[in-house]
Amino acid sequence: MMLTRSGTAMRSATAFCTSLGEEGRRLYGQAYRTMTTAGLKEERTGSSPDVVARAILHALTARRPRARYPVGKKSRLMSTMGRVLPQYTLDAVHMRVLGLSRTKSTTMIQLSGLMSAIRSWSRRSSA
Repeated sequence: MMLTRSGTAMRSATAFCTSLGEEGRRLYGQAYRTMTTAGLKEERTGSSPDVVARAILHALTARRPRARYPVGKKSRLMSTMGRVLPQYTLDAVHMRVLGLSRTKSTTMIQLSGLMSAIRSWSRRSSA
């Protein structure tokens, strides 16, 4: 099952990179493939969907539901880091988790542009 999901994700990543055009592929192609690979690795080592389902059920049935429910192996760590780390440091942590680094010529500006391109492509694909 995971192989199928990984294959689908990689096909989607390839389709997205193709839609970027030559300039977009030059700027964002490698970063997007790296992020997809890192995301799939995190998925394989992450929590099961049952953990998320239990949290959703709890939120729906709680007398006083909380605003946020950290779910998953690293969720509490990531939410704590978001509260205590400066934004620049948090950005660096996120880039490392995504398999990106500044030494690979990936800057925050490029990452921001990539995220905008992904959102635009997602809207076009779902329409």
